Amino acid sequence: PLINAEFLDPVAHSIFNVIFHLQKNLSFPNGFSYLFYGRRTADINIAEAYVDSVVAFTTAASRHNRVRIKNEGSAALSSIDVTMQITGANTFSQTINVASLTAGAEQVIDFSAYSISNTGIQNVTFSVAVTGDERPENNMVNKIQTVSSSFVQPFSDAKNSQTGVGFNGIANNEFAIKMYGTGTRKISQIRIPFGSYISNVSIKILEDNGAGNIPGTLLHTSPAFNTSFDNELIYNISTPVSVTGDYYISVRQNNTSNMTWMIALQYPIHPDRLYSG
Repeated sequence: PLINAEFLDPVAHSIFNVIFHLQKNLSFPNGFSYLFYGRRTADINIAEAYVDSVVAFTTAASRHNRVRIKNEGSAALSSIDVTMQITGANTFSQTINVASLTAGAEQVIDFSAYSISNTGIQNVTFSVAVTGDERPENNMVNKIQTVSSSFVQPFSDAKNSQTGVGFNGIANNEFAIKMYGTGTRKISQIRIPFGSYISNVSIKILEDNGAGNIPGTLLHTSPAFNTSFDNELIYNISTPVSVTGDYYISVRQNNTSNMTWMIALQYPIHPDRLYSG
């Protein structure tokens, strides 16, 4: 067996570290094989596609879909075309040109706002192209997305894992998550699940008008509450708070006892969705 071995030339190719025993006298299971790639000179790649499995219908759905591209080659690339095409319930297409990307560098691409006023299933296809690309098979990713008739951004549980977040031994810090929606609504009740007991917390509602759509203007702050093992803390707002479009819900941990705000992690984790401080 070959243990702790490296395949490929580290100067001219990518390094493949073997972290398991590789024996040449073992046959591959049916339908499986090893495929080794040397590092190309020109190789642009879609590293990750950020697509919500479910989105709320709206006439302007910006920042729902984005893509991260990476130059996997050994040379700098220029004039890279990145395209998002939506077909099905709604249609949209846009190509953004990235002027240059050095070897090993990556970049997240945000596309323009687009209409998803029709509910139903749609295909979201990302593609990338550059002159001289030596490995085009990694240039396209397709995702399926459901446009819901809900007025808020729902999240599918199909690919979620449950966990809890908070701060160990630190007081007066908070987490904020972005809520997506359309039109003007009034918030009269907030329900947040906790997995802790007697952690003191406060709930906030904030606009998304900070620089780069981060949490901005404070709209409402609740009185302080103690969490319990009842799973959900239900906070009723006596005077409903009006929000327009997207906004943030924040939970502030007032003491040093970890609040364990129960959350569902979607993979991949989208940039600009979760803030702490």
